[in-house]
Amino acid sequence: MSMILMAKAMNIKVGNPLRKLVLIKLADSANDKGECWPSYQHIAEQCEISKCSVMRHILQLEKDGLLRREHRKGAVGIGSESGVCYLALDSAQESSLNHNEFISVSPKKRDYSFDSLVVTASCNRSFGLEFAKRFRAAKELAHG
Repeated sequence: MSMILMAKAMNIKVGNPLRKLVLIKLADSANDKGECWPSYQHIAEQCEISKCSVMRHILQLEKDGLLRREHRKGAVGIGSESGVCYLALDSAQESSLNHNEFISVSPKKRDYSFDSLVVTASCNRSFGLEFAKRFRAAKELAHG
């Protein structure tokens, strides 16, 4: 674990909170040279996200220049293909990161009127008559 790399990772803007968490986990797994080799599954479990999300975030971190991956083949019959990540947090500059993909779009306004709600017989059974009475009274007040 490299505390220096973890501190650097915390100060870098990556444009996505889960991506930052993955970067911090990689820094936590790295030695002082910035080398780490945790599995995607291990990172996913530690960050409480899917393995697919981890892979996507690592790919983007690589595109942003924050890490470099090197694929290694295991010896014949021993082990399997693995990879090493080399963190490059010293060269990270906030302006070099691609934040354009994180532009938020406002959701459509929702219709909260009572017109779109209908009290059915099943609703009366599920929520009771008291709910149905209160709902009707609220609807009458709204259309008042």
